[in-house]
Amino acid sequence: PAQAYLMVRGQETVLQSCAVSGIAAMIAELVTIPLDTAKVRLQTQKTQAGKELKYRGPLQTLSVIVKEQGFQAPYRGLVAGCHRMFIFTGVRLGLLGHLKDLLRRPDGSLPLSREVLAALSTSAAAITLANPADVVKVRYQNAGGSQYRSVFSAYLQIAREEGVLAGLWKGYTANLARNCTISAVELTGYSKAKESLLRMGWSDGAGVHVTAGLAAGFLATALGSPADVVGTRLVATVGDTGSLGAYCLNMLKTEGPLAFYKGFWPNFARIGSYNMVLWASYEQLR
Repeated sequence: PAQAYLMVRGQETVLQSCAVSGIAAMIAELVTIPLDTAKVRLQTQKTQAGKELKYRGPLQTLSVIVKEQGFQAPYRGLVAGCHRMFIFTGVRLGLLGHLKDLLRRPDGSLPLSREVLAALSTSAAAITLANPADVVKVRYQNAGGSQYRSVFSAYLQIAREEGVLAGLWKGYTANLARNCTISAVELTGYSKAKESLLRMGWSDGAGVHVTAGLAAGFLATALGSPADVVGTRLVATVGDTGSLGAYCLNMLKTEGPLAFYKGFWPNFARIGSYNMVLWASYEQLR
C-alpha cells in the first residue's frame, strides 16, 4: 500500500516531487512576500469619490506600511504564506508531471489541450487543500493579524467564529477560478516558454529558467487579474459577501471595470518575480 504513495516517475517519486516543489515555492514566497503584501493592500482598498487613495503603487505602498507599522509589517503573513505555498505548489507542480504522463497519447505526445487539463486539475486540487492557509495569509497581510494570537490560533479562531467551511474556505469559488486560471497559465506558460527558448538556441540554465518564469508571470497576471482581485477581496472580508455574481456586479457598478485590474503592475511585479525565483529554485532542486 505504501507504494501507492510512492509512484515512481523516472527516478522521482510523487512525494519527492511534491516536497521539491513545495520547498522551491517557500523560497520564492520568502523573497517576494513584501510585493504580495503591497498587492493585497492595493487590491482591497476601496475607491471613494473625492478622497485620495492611500496606496498608489507597490513601492509607495510598502513605504506607507513600513512607516505606519514597522519594518516587519510587509512580512506579516509569511508563516501562513509558507503553509499556503508548500501545500499549493507542492500539489499543483508536484503532481503535474505524473498526471501529464498519464494523459500522454500512446505515441508519447502530449497535446496542448491535455497539458492545460493537467495543469487545471492539479491546480484545482491544490487550492482546495490550501484555501484555509490562503484565508489566514490574506487576513494577516490586510490587517496585520492583530486580531489573532498566532498564525496557528488564527485557523482555530476563524473556524470557531465563522465556521469551518464559511470561514476557512471563504471565497473558495473565486479562489478556485483565480488560482486555476493563474496557475494553469504559469505552469503551461513556463513549459512552452522554456521550450521556445531552447529551440532558439539558449542553453538550459538559469537564464532560460528566469526568462521563461518572467514570461509565464506576465501571461498569468494579464489573464488572471480580475479573478485575483475579486478572490483577494472576498478572502479579506469578514462576514457575508453574498454570491460571487452579485459581488462582481456591485464592484462593476460602484467602482467601474478598472477595479478588476487594480494593482495590476504590483501584481505583475509579485507574480513575475515569484515565478522567476520559483522556477530557478525548482530547476536547481530537482
